[in-house]
Amino acid sequence: MVDAKSSLKRIVGQIFRLLPTFEEGQDWIKPIDTLIIELTGMALSLNHETKIYQLIYKLQGIKELGPDIEFMLFRRMVFEACGIANEIQESL
Repeated sequence: MVDAKSSLKRIVGQIFRLLPTFEEGQDWIKPIDTLIIELTGMALSLNHETKIYQLIYKLQGIKELGPDIEFMLFRRMVFEACGIANEIQESL
C-alpha cells in the first residue's frame, strides 16, 4: 500500500504546479479533478480525516470558479491548499 505521507508530499507538488499551469494558459481543471478524486479516496482510507475534506472543498471551489478566476485569488487558494496538505502530512 502506498504511504499516505509520501502521497501527500507528491500531492503538495501537484497542487503547487497548478500555478505555472494557470499562468501559461494550460488546462488546470483536469489536474484539479485528478487531485480531488485521489484525495476523496485517501479520505476514505484515513478514516475521513477532516482536513482532507477541507482540502477537497478548497480545490473544488477553485475549479467551480473556472477560467474566469483572477490570478491573485487562484494563487492564494493554491497556497492555502498546499498549507492544508502539509498540515495533513504532519499529522500522520
